[in-house]
Amino acid sequence: MHPVWVRQLQTKLLDTDIVSRVRVYGNRIRIHYRDGFTRSYYYKGSHPTKKFLNITKDDTIKNWPIEIKYEHEWDPFDESNKLEMMKYFHVPRKTVDEMTIIERELLSHVLLEWILKNGYIRCHVRDDQVDADLERISTSQDTFVKKTFALRKSKYHHGRAVIEKYHETAFYDRDPERPLINAFSHKRLIFYIMQRLMLSKWDINISNYYRMLYRYRFGPTWTSPILYKVLLKQMFDIDENTVVADRHPNMGEKAISCGILGCKYMPLRKKPIPPEMVHKLGLQIVKPGKKSDILIWDNRFKDFDPEIAIEWLKITENLLVFVKRDRLKQARKIRQPDRIFKIRTSIGAGPDRPDYFLIYRKS
Repeated sequence: MHPVWVRQLQTKLLDTDIVSRVRVYGNRIRIHYRDGFTRSYYYKGSHPTKKFLNITKDDTIKNWPIEIKYEHEWDPFDESNKLEMMKYFHVPRKTVDEMTIIERELLSHVLLEWILKNGYIRCHVRDDQVDADLERISTSQDTFVKKTFALRKSKYHHGRAVIEKYHETAFYDRDPERPLINAFSHKRLIFYIMQRLMLSKWDINISNYYRMLYRYRFGPTWTSPILYKVLLKQMFDIDENTVVADRHPNMGEKAISCGILGCKYMPLRKKPIPPEMVHKLGLQIVKPGKKSDILIWDNRFKDFDPEIAIEWLKITENLLVFVKRDRLKQARKIRQPDRIFKIRTSIGAGPDRPDYFLIYRKS
């Protein structure tokens, strides 16, 4: 005979429009969801590895359905704006923390259906978020970069608001088979990310959905503009007439740094910096072909032969080049740099295994 609370849970689950069938076995409840997922929850004993699937009578349905709010406000007189902003769900962390395990599971399936119904949802960034992002980058102290600069170690992913505001990131990827747009149509992936969000300390919304995707290596990657701001400011003489050439513009993080410093920027790739971003930064763009004062060559932190970059010293006076740790000796044999700056380019890399930025200055 199954406990009373288990039978009551079975009835409540079948009353929702999310569950198609519930079966109770000796030590577990097996729930078949209408979206095709099936999960077993253990109420006697425990699952050997997945502790979040263990339930007690305190983990049943107590307050369902919950209210799903919206992340952004909309113009009440603009129907199209309202329909667009209604795609951005929001469930506060306080509400999630008060939910039982089963209720969180149900919410994950509701939001899964929400995303599949709406398809790709571009991250919405308000103007005040862009201003706050630029303010943090501008006012960051030089002490932010200590002996070794570690990417993504700070609380904020600097530059994110600016980049997401002006760049379309759907097809940018760090792996050709993991573009960001796939994360809005792949059912298992959406459910997995939702599960991670439920277990996190963040609110449940599209902004944090993107944040979790970045953590799991989906979509674009970029370096904190603070890194380049500090390197350019500390290692070179920068003024409003300085022209900084960028061999690998990527998502515009170096353009942000140049905008903050007030110098001129020369991207050496055909893909332009979005005009709206240029206007917001007050950036002076210089077309390729003219002489530059400083050249940045980082190859998006991927490995390459440093001789290719160092050869550019024949046509530029100053060079800031990234090299992997295994390439440092090779680069120093070609030409001894004036300064060497350590940087950790991955979260897993220990402080004793940094990569390097080499600084070459004019005599």
